Amino acid sequence: MTRNLIRDCMIGGQRLPETVRYAMIGGGAGSFMGPVHRAAAGKIQGLELAAGAFSPSAQSAAECGAELGLPADMVFANYRKLLRKCAALPPAKRISFVSVLTPNALHYPVAMAALDAGMPVLTEKPFACTPDEAANLVWKQRQTGVPLLTAMPYRAYSMLRTAKGMIDAGELGELRRFDFSFRTQWMAQRVENRGNRSALWRTDVHLNGGGGVVTECTAHLQHAFEWLSGLEISEVAADGFPAVPGRILPDECNVLARTASGARGTFSMSRAAIGHREGLAFEISGDKAALRWRQSDPATMRLERADGTSHSLTDATASGVTAHPDAPFGANAAFIDALSAAYAQFAAELSTGRKPSPEERIGLTPEEGLRSVAVSDAVLRSVASSLPPIAAGESSVLSTSREIYARRDDSAAPKWTKVEMPQLRA
Repeated sequence: MTRNLIRDCMIGGQRLPETVRYAMIGGGAGSFMGPVHRAAAGKIQGLELAAGAFSPSAQSAAECGAELGLPADMVFANYRKLLRKCAALPPAKRISFVSVLTPNALHYPVAMAALDAGMPVLTEKPFACTPDEAANLVWKQRQTGVPLLTAMPYRAYSMLRTAKGMIDAGELGELRRFDFSFRTQWMAQRVENRGNRSALWRTDVHLNGGGGVVTECTAHLQHAFEWLSGLEISEVAADGFPAVPGRILPDECNVLARTASGARGTFSMSRAAIGHREGLAFEISGDKAALRWRQSDPATMRLERADGTSHSLTDATASGVTAHPDAPFGANAAFIDALSAAYAQFAAELSTGRKPSPEERIGLTPEEGLRSVAVSDAVLRSVASSLPPIAAGESSVLSTSREIYARRDDSAAPKWTKVEMPQLRA
């Protein structure tokens, strides 16, 4: 079903100055983002998928590689073997970068291994699952100089670039309030028990990274808000919990957020919000005007002015609707186009050596990835403030047992928690 939708989204394309080969780690059978990323990369003339470690199962990896038309000797069940093979290839068959689409908890070890091998990395979010992991990745990237980018394609949406320009020009005035959300309904039922592999790993603490929807979605909201507004979140107070009975990790989280400038607002994230399939949505207001936008209707943005007038801004962005309620957001033309722009920019940078300016850059730099993890960590620490103390012998990983959530003090007010940036090694 998802594959057919992706096929219908394959429109247009970009061209690289020379052939660039890449390898994919993760994204095999049952993956949602694997087909989405391959569709995005497939729109670029000159970008070629040449190797893959699609699954830790040798049979599953081989079947995926055969389906994609890859030579058997370029398909692996172990990402370290893939990296060793890529490093030993002659210049004519050189692999320029790896795309990392593993479950969250593997982003850090895979990216570290790739940087050690001298292989540039384009990774899915989150950048890492903990501040220590994120700080280590930034240090490793600075030490090696190997390019590392997190695929966060919001800057490729033309209407968001318009919004950014309006805010920077002061058209909204002094920013006062904001509401950013990322709500979907695809996990409103226990689909992880019905063969949905994308849901299965997201409900497993060892693969998800420990924070459920917080680990998955905070970066969307934090990055979109901070990039658009130019402000930084300084404190959060969060209420996260598993809304669907039987789950361990939070699938719902609501966050109060403050900035040092005085602007205040909310972040809301859910995988269990029935009727919601819009992906990112936001309202941001100043003392002169407000803007509203939804990722499911990316060609339209609403401008409301303090004098009561309002009008819609429109452009030619493709559809952002995700047709299937049982899948994550992203299998639509607009998202695939934006992700394709991130792939094209990264591949062109590696091919030509020309680095995009900070204004042109699509995706998160390592430092921006570190920032996203710091905010996510503050949200998780605030969530943990309403949970009972960890008993002797009990796992210290947030929410690894449903009993911890069962004992939470719902009468406790959310605790304001400061965003703390990790200290980097010199």
